[in-house]
Amino acid sequence: LYYQWYLNANVGMTQAYGDILAGNWHGDMLQGESIQTGLGLKLGKHVSPVFGIYGSFLGANLSGISGKDTKNLRFQTNLMEGILGVNMSLSNLIFGYKPRLLNFYLTSGIGLINFTPAVYNLDTDDRVIIPGKAEEWDNTTEALVPVGGGLDFRINNRWDINLETTLRLVDGDKLDGYVSGENTDGFFYTSVGVGYSFWRPKAGSKMQIETESAVLALHGDTIPIEIKGSVPDSNDIRAVVDFSPVLMYGDQ
Repeated sequence: LYYQWYLNANVGMTQAYGDILAGNWHGDMLQGESIQTGLGLKLGKHVSPVFGIYGSFLGANLSGISGKDTKNLRFQTNLMEGILGVNMSLSNLIFGYKPRLLNFYLTSGIGLINFTPAVYNLDTDDRVIIPGKAEEWDNTTEALVPVGGGLDFRINNRWDINLETTLRLVDGDKLDGYVSGENTDGFFYTSVGVGYSFWRPKAGSKMQIETESAVLALHGDTIPIEIKGSVPDSNDIRAVVDFSPVLMYGDQ
């Protein structure tokens, strides 16, 4: 947490989850036409060692196929979304804060999605219009909730590589252009990104540290030492103090 703010650019794949699907579980969607791409941008702030907030934007495509044994349809959707979310670091929550190579986290939030879906017949590739089921819903806006998790790989204090996967649940049934069954569509977004951290807070006052005794001595099989210190009132109560004791023997 040397720097409070970060900017993340990411690219990933989308997999739609709705009424027009290739199968009944996530693995069925891992095939050519059901996988599309997306580009995202995220601006976030570390509120504490455990929690962070962010705003994100995503532009992506969605696609899906429902085979000849079911609806014999395919759909295509272009979308844009914006999210206000929160991250929770499991690594810092469970093991305590320290600069570490890997950080596991959970993420959620709330946002808006705008999309324009289209449904086509698999045999003729003609646009399908079914009143009440598959219509021309251009520039439709609905609410969504992302739920997922990720992994940050720390390169140094400023740069990191990020892997994340989330399920975006949409409050409506029009995302795939077909209304049927449950009144909730959604899509998975799995991405890899590069993050850059910036805006380092002003350093606080130095802590006054005393040790007793100043010169260490072996007593039996132990070396007793007491370290005393006080944190100045001017320090931010959310600050993190990271220190490492050093034992000197001569010039070593």
